[in-house]
Amino acid sequence: MTNTTTTTTANIPRVILGTMTFGLESTDAETSAVRVRGAQAVGPFLTTFSTYGHTEIDTARFYSNGDTETVLSQLPTAHMKISTKVYPFAPGSHNKENLPRQFRASLKALKVEKVDILYLHVPDYDTPYEETCKAMDDLYREGLFEKFGLSNYSSWNVVQIYEICKQNGYVLPTVYQGMYNPIARSVTTELLPCLRHYNISFYAYNPICGGVLSGKYNFNVDPEGTRYDPKTLIGQIVCDGILIGSTSVAQLEESLTELEKGPLPEEMVKAFDEAWEAVKGTTNWYFRGPDAPKVAFLQKKE
Repeated sequence: MTNTTTTTTANIPRVILGTMTFGLESTDAETSAVRVRGAQAVGPFLTTFSTYGHTEIDTARFYSNGDTETVLSQLPTAHMKISTKVYPFAPGSHNKENLPRQFRASLKALKVEKVDILYLHVPDYDTPYEETCKAMDDLYREGLFEKFGLSNYSSWNVVQIYEICKQNGYVLPTVYQGMYNPIARSVTTELLPCLRHYNISFYAYNPICGGVLSGKYNFNVDPEGTRYDPKTLIGQIVCDGILIGSTSVAQLEESLTELEKGPLPEEMVKAFDEAWEAVKGTTNWYFRGPDAPKVAFLQKKE
């Protein structure tokens, strides 16, 4: 199969460290995804990631209600690129007042003057895209971020936002972060062609199905040799970046080591392809934010 990855050295997508499992020692375990608590515990993850030559960190205001950003600020990250996301915690979160307010709270928590990518985490269907795009452009012109990113938006919403920005001379979205793995490929049908049309990079999260393909779960099979190599399969769908997360330094190091290996055996690639063919007719569509169809329908009625 042809590897069509286009943006990185030797056709290997850039690797970004996901931080959703990081938090403060005081972060509530019952209400968050945090598994690694405190700067002393998180620090070795960043050190290991840097040792492998990677420098990009992905976080979000949504992660542990800001605790993830706070713990990152307690570590040496000046040599790294940090990206974050603004989240619609309530209707109107992406309007001209609330979006800048939330983003500035992220900058304060991270203790940085700017970030690499500022993402809209999921759609805020209660704010017109024209208003959101203008707010993003204002922040960009202040020099507070380098790239405008979208995450968990439908392809038609990507078109709307891009065209609004283009028509008004605003900063254009150039990065999209979405779910992709060997058995969840619904982005390939319409979203990826849309992104390629607009020259928007695709960064994939959840590359090993939330750990299902990591070998840590026992499905009465020998996990040896079953670890998914994201580099190979992701490359086949023109992926530009891959987010990896972990709950232990050993797990992170294993993932980084696997990323440096060669292609998967052809029979394993074939098995993944056959698995996708078997489920793609009934699998869920790619994630487009909470209650997207319901909210859009209600707005249309009004």
